[in-house]
Amino acid sequence: MHKSPSHPIDFVIPWVDGDDPAWRKLRSEYEQPNTHANDTGMRIVDARDERYCDWGTLRYVLRSIDRFAPWVRTVHLITQGHLPSWLNVEHPKLNIVRHEDYMPARYLPTFATNAIELNLHRIEALAEHFVYFNDDMVLLRDMVPGDFFMHGLPRYVASLEPTRVNPKTWFYMPVTNASIVSKHFSKHRCVARHPLKWFNPRYPRASLKNVFLIPFKNFVGFDELHLPDPYLKSTLREIWDREPALLEQASMHRFRVNTDPNIWLVQDWQMATGRFSPGNERIGKAFFVYNEHDAREAAAYVRSQKGKLTCLNDHLSDGDDADPVLCRAIVMDALNDILPERSAYELLGAD
Repeated sequence: MHKSPSHPIDFVIPWVDGDDPAWRKLRSEYEQPNTHANDTGMRIVDARDERYCDWGTLRYVLRSIDRFAPWVRTVHLITQGHLPSWLNVEHPKLNIVRHEDYMPARYLPTFATNAIELNLHRIEALAEHFVYFNDDMVLLRDMVPGDFFMHGLPRYVASLEPTRVNPKTWFYMPVTNASIVSKHFSKHRCVARHPLKWFNPRYPRASLKNVFLIPFKNFVGFDELHLPDPYLKSTLREIWDREPALLEQASMHRFRVNTDPNIWLVQDWQMATGRFSPGNERIGKAFFVYNEHDAREAAAYVRSQKGKLTCLNDHLSDGDDADPVLCRAIVMDALNDILPERSAYELLGAD
């Protein structure tokens, strides 16, 4: 039985159709020659086509919400302007949010996920308690509000993770986030004030890592589950109050700059303040699909419905000898097996 939340909970999903001709034309007008890897292999500005690739998973994300989390108040679908042809825009729980509806004009047009995420607090209709999805994150079983929030606080697995970098590292966001948190908070003080949140039987593996990292003075990084994450709107406002210049700079970037902070900063900040409840490290699993083996492993997890959540992340362009058509078919077939029925978010008769 689905339980009603004690406070409104919204879901937020950004979506883009990377094949839309008008969108591609607009992107080409702003893309610069330096938006690709430099001669050391380091990719600072990431505007690759695969960053905007649509697998077609959004339909199943919405089906999963309709079936497994009917208690959600509103689903905010963020878009540059285009929408899937099959989408029922009249669904009473669906709020279409275009970039210009909430982002200041000086940031637009934007093709940067970080900028879109860091300004979510500006969505006037967004609830204080919300869960942020990517369009490849699917619910696999019945969810209750307590899976995301407990005692009014977001549920996280407090897991410190040393950030590993090398000359070809392109994903520096966790490093940036950890450095910002360390600037404002003492790790030792944070842990001392909330020891049962950092050393908790709900996540024994994470707690053991935290023990080994006690000697480090600063936050060395946070292990992110890469699944739908709960947030407080007020925390994002608080970070803007404390770091306005940094977030302004990140929001001004037209394309994703991999040294900018991202939405995970909010989660890390919540943990540093102690304003979170211990979560479940086995609630779900993220898959990064580079090849057919990864696709079949992800499909098996989906069909087993072993966890409550999953992320099916497309990395086929980075894989070796991967067959994108086959790999996507394997994943999509599994989603269709557990979510075969059209949801109310889809138009009747839509393909």
